Amino acid sequence: MSLYLHQPPNEDDDIVRLESWSIREFDGGGRHFVGFSLETQHGRVSTAITELNVETKTARTTSGRKYELVGPSGYNSDAEYVFNRVKEIIGGGQPWKDVSEQLIPGSRRPRQRIVWPEDEQ
Repeated sequence: MSLYLHQPPNEDDDIVRLESWSIREFDGGGRHFVGFSLETQHGRVSTAITELNVETKTARTTSGRKYELVGPSGYNSDAEYVFNRVKEIIGGGQPWKDVSEQLIPGSRRPRQRIVWPEDEQ
């Protein structure tokens, strides 16, 4: 898997659509998207978020790229791999937390309870 710390946007990638996404906030204040890009089929971490429209789940980052958050927030192993590789660089070694649900209430994927046949009595 290749890691790119920053690529300027071009006409071919006007909007990045992320699924299984989250918003990570570092103690220093920077917020970044972490998710799976539907265009590239790779995990992705954005530059810092500068604008966020909660109603449309769209945003813009410091690179000028536009993001669209698809479906509920969630977890993706490829995105976590990328985040773990770049978090020291983008966060300056600061602790971070997931603020997805705080910023976009109701965005978390509901937990699914499995009912086994023997439990249906």
